[in-house]
Amino acid sequence: MSPCMGKQELWRGKDGPVGFADFVYKHIVPSCFLAPLKQTFDLADAQTVLALSECAVTLKTIHLKWGPECVQYLQQEYLPSLQVAPEIIQVRAISYHCVGERSQ
Repeated sequence: MSPCMGKQELWRGKDGPVGFADFVYKHIVPSCFLAPLKQTFDLADAQTVLALSECAVTLKTIHLKWGPECVQYLQQEYLPSLQVAPEIIQVRAISYHCVGERSQ
């Protein structure tokens, strides 16, 4: 276990510094989606697979911290900005909520 794990809430506080959520949604979330979408993202490369894993863990952590707010942001703002079809966004949202309910 990382020595920083228990201290996360100490520096970030309950809601984090002013503008922290905005920074996460405008910079961190897009990085987690855009990096794997690049043509140079090679799943046969071990470092790339590690990076993909880190993106997934980052997104999961954001969701665990902000829950419905995170899902709403993805559904209503971010994924539509990537031209993801509304039908796909809804299917993914339903699948995601079902998986989340099973893991709790």
